[in-house]
Amino acid sequence: MAKRKCPRCKTELESTSAFCPKCGNKQKKKNIVLFTLLMIFVFFLVLEVLFTIFGGVLMSTIERYKYGRDILGELLLVVYMFIVLIVAGNGYIFKDKKIGFFRSLYLGLPMLIFSCLLLISSIAEAYKGFSIGNFVNLLFLCGLVGVAEEYLCRGWLQNEFIERFGSTKKGIIASIIVSSIVFGIMHITNALFTTQGFVTTLFQILQAVASGFMFGVIYYRSKNIWTVAFLHGFFDFSIMLSEVNSIKDCISNEAAPYYVLTGLIGSLVIAMFYIFSSLFAMSRKNGDKIVNPKSYTALTIISLVGVVLTPFLMVLPDLILPDSESQICYVFDDIKLEENYDVITTKRNIFTFGNDIYEFKLSGTNGAYTDNITISIDDIYEVIKFKDSIKDYIVINNEDYVDILVHTYGVESIIYHTRLVKDEFVNTKEYLSKIKDGFEKMDVPDLKTIGAIKIDNDERYYPYMISENHKEFYINKDKDLLLIK
Repeated sequence: MAKRKCPRCKTELESTSAFCPKCGNKQKKKNIVLFTLLMIFVFFLVLEVLFTIFGGVLMSTIERYKYGRDILGELLLVVYMFIVLIVAGNGYIFKDKKIGFFRSLYLGLPMLIFSCLLLISSIAEAYKGFSIGNFVNLLFLCGLVGVAEEYLCRGWLQNEFIERFGSTKKGIIASIIVSSIVFGIMHITNALFTTQGFVTTLFQILQAVASGFMFGVIYYRSKNIWTVAFLHGFFDFSIMLSEVNSIKDCISNEAAPYYVLTGLIGSLVIAMFYIFSSLFAMSRKNGDKIVNPKSYTALTIISLVGVVLTPFLMVLPDLILPDSESQICYVFDDIKLEENYDVITTKRNIFTFGNDIYEFKLSGTNGAYTDNITISIDDIYEVIKFKDSIKDYIVINNEDYVDILVHTYGVESIIYHTRLVKDEFVNTKEYLSKIKDGFEKMDVPDLKTIGAIKIDNDERYYPYMISENHKEFYINKDKDLLLIK
């Protein structure tokens, strides 16, 4: 444990000491709440600046399988947190351990068992269409998530809070609770920057606060940062493995009240499991006991059984209610193209192919993202507004019909497609109205670029897309979105 000196008598103290044993001088830092809030604000502000400066550069220059973007973000966080720990004087977490790794895993035994059960259920799904690249990416991602978030919440925040709240029993509990609350609140980003719904995110925050409390107890008892990092990463891996090969991950459906109810009950059951697991870790004989030694094993086992049964509760509405769906999972029809094909990609440009029977213009705001496009024919125009910013667009003008493909991006990629048959042209105004009303939304993975594809033995060009993890799609003559195998 790192040392510091009492400012009054210069006696050497442990970094977590609240009072000097020689002169009794109070070692807590003043303005606890104000300083802590300021510290957390500055931390996330600097982190956001680093992500903005370096994250985009890294993400645009490295070829990747699934989770590549997330890996780079977590790697940046690990490096940043390592620097923060050294600068803040918390570098002792890398060498000071009360309990060895394997011995301290016993404190997290309930979590380890739970993770193994989840892993077994995920293996069957991971086996379908197995990709070694995606699998390795997931291993790296979960390892980095475990290290980065435990560096932040246990290695840095929990130790900082102990210095401020003191190393008494009350101060230790307070430091664990506050750091776990910060850990839980961090998950609000899933509602802000992903497709995850707000209600689902609230349930996730509840579970994260409870699991953070458990990780905090295990860390305090063992002082082994690698134990909690492993348990954290292994738990995430056991959950995410089921979707490792999916092209676009499932999302929760929160439209119906019974999903909210079952989600709330499930989250409370899981939270109780984490609390009982914390009591289990608190009462073990090795290390300093936070609570009096009692047999919390029975309560932990009962809560573990409840957690195992929770998935059945979550799918219950799907079994007893007609046309219900607790999750939306994306499945793309695929096709193996035996013929050769050529593609042309575009970035915010217009390509015209075939006979240009009508003057056709598509324009946005040059040099900046816009959420609308202006389509004009013979000096008559129609403005079409989309939900998110337009990243790319393309017009494919074949001899018999026109395809318009608009790629928007907010928290995810969305494709809007319309096809107009030229023989149906009556007058310019009506034709433009058909274009405006004919756009269909297509859910796709995050896209790298869009363009056009020409398959041998076919004179037409078709809308084409390539995803961030290098999956190719196109819209065929029947307007079906197909994955190219």
